[in-house]
Amino acid sequence: MIAGISAAAALVGVGMTGCSATSEPGDAASSTSFTLTGNPIVATPHGDPIRISNLSYPRYELHVGQPYILPGYEGEKDYIVTPKAIGEAHGRHWVDLTVTFANGDVFSFRSYQRVDADTMPSDLGGRTSILLDGTRGSGTEGTVTLGIHNSSSTGVLDPNSPQREKYVQTRPTGTQEWTIPLSRNFWAGTLNVGGDLGDDSNGDYSVFVGFNAVANRVSGPDLGLSASIECYPGDSYTVSPVGTFTLKGYTPSGEAPPTDPAKVGYSPGQMRVQLKWS
Repeated sequence: MIAGISAAAALVGVGMTGCSATSEPGDAASSTSFTLTGNPIVATPHGDPIRISNLSYPRYELHVGQPYILPGYEGEKDYIVTPKAIGEAHGRHWVDLTVTFANGDVFSFRSYQRVDADTMPSDLGGRTSILLDGTRGSGTEGTVTLGIHNSSSTGVLDPNSPQREKYVQTRPTGTQEWTIPLSRNFWAGTLNVGGDLGDDSNGDYSVFVGFNAVANRVSGPDLGLSASIECYPGDSYTVSPVGTFTLKGYTPSGEAPPTDPAKVGYSPGQMRVQLKWS
């Protein structure tokens, strides 16, 4: 588990599985009445929420290309979610998303349609978790159904705070690459990196690539600059002001999981991840 990343983020198809599309006049899911505005509009939940463990993910049906305003956790500032494109790979539908928070942090990533009730979400800074529940259409035209859960952030989010400014001033430049055993943490300066095995699509495994950036490796504090995103080899995601992470490869260990829960040191494999710093 990456320090500072929620447990729900440690660790989705064809059609609109599990979706509850409606076609009321002016409804965001209605392809016959909706026109892209280019300006953010308020998103409204539709249908029953998605349940993952003990958490509830309200469903939102959003048009590709339209920015939407989502409410922050219990009165915290709103943020904007924009579906950029949809498609299919590895036997699963996907959506490219950009999430922009009020403090200027931007998360751009690909979310794969959930496989089952155990599929874990993409976690963004411990503030928002997102699940893809289905898509309709292709490319830059269509709709997506997302499950979105907000959390209260304990991080230092003010970009002008001394902690944030120190991080920006002292972070590396250029590109770095590491080979890391899964289910373990690796420190690269004040950046904690790690990964967990994701879903198996007919032997095609994904990996949740995670990180947490702090101002000081010993004392922190949490900066809200963390993520855990499901990736297949070749996938990338970008977090500003950190950089772009790319999963370069995954190699399974070939070793069966231990039957003794007390045994330590087991890893299901290793990942090779690249970071191009902002």
